[in-house]
Amino acid sequence: MSNYLGYKCVVCGQKFDEKDDIVVCPECGTPYHRECYMKSGKCVNEELHKTGESWKEQKEHEDEKSEYKKCQYCGTVNKPHTIICEHCGAPLVDELNKNMASGNAEGNFGGMSGATGNSGMYGNTFAFNPQDKCCGMNPDEEFESVRLKDLADFVRTNQIYYLPIFKKMKDTGQKVSINIISFIFPQLYFANRKMWVWTAVSILISVLLSIPTLLYLMFEYNITGSIFDIINIESKGFEIIYNATGFLSFAFKALMLLFSNWLYYRFSLKKIKRSKMSEETVKSESLSAEGGTSTAGIFIAFAIESAITLLLWFIFSK
Repeated sequence: MSNYLGYKCVVCGQKFDEKDDIVVCPECGTPYHRECYMKSGKCVNEELHKTGESWKEQKEHEDEKSEYKKCQYCGTVNKPHTIICEHCGAPLVDELNKNMASGNAEGNFGGMSGATGNSGMYGNTFAFNPQDKCCGMNPDEEFESVRLKDLADFVRTNQIYYLPIFKKMKDTGQKVSINIISFIFPQLYFANRKMWVWTAVSILISVLLSIPTLLYLMFEYNITGSIFDIINIESKGFEIIYNATGFLSFAFKALMLLFSNWLYYRFSLKKIKRSKMSEETVKSESLSAEGGTSTAGIFIAFAIESAITLLLWFIFSK
């Protein structure tokens, strides 16, 4: 299927996507939507049958699918945001290919200081230049009037993970991606990425939903307080609340697992646009300082959440 992504059905003129049911002419290899082929009743490229040419040869020099990336090694057509071929793992961007060629010529891992790679059927299967902050992509590509290189400066760390995701979100409108860290510790993830509003929201939700668990632990450890005159821990009502908050806590983390990268993408664009409004020329150093990560933020968020939890423990035990 991936070999036909981006090509057009010669009957309906629509581009093939991953969900299409595709059939191929056994003589010339022309691909069709199954419904289109049945409607036509025959291959419309009969001239290729006469000349002995194939549809693949006819399309090799055409540029109809320039937004897609064809692997030069295995021929697989990959989606626009892809850096590494989904089929064979070969690099799909110019910078990676240059590094690979350099590595093959010089006999080292990537042919440059700081590059990494492993020997494989394509030379160095992954030879990435860590000094290329745009990961081989076009630095002037615009993301809602924000250039890719500005996004790279703002992200500052782990660009090879975030930039392809951001490009996919821009190209497809897709919001869902996987971020394991934000599932386990959403508040710490947001604090690390300096998303202070979402840090506060995550801490607030986490603390509120943990109150039934906190009360249950106090009850288990025989810690008494006036609140237990109001709440019966052993009641059916409390059990329902306890289970419901546990479910809501998991649901919130699941949402963060799927949407935190999108939230970070929107946050990055907003901050960069705001910087451009306040400065005539935004320097990469100022974007890096405003963005990037904050180890101190992680400790501050953890300390705040712990302090709130201890305060609630103290209040409930009175």
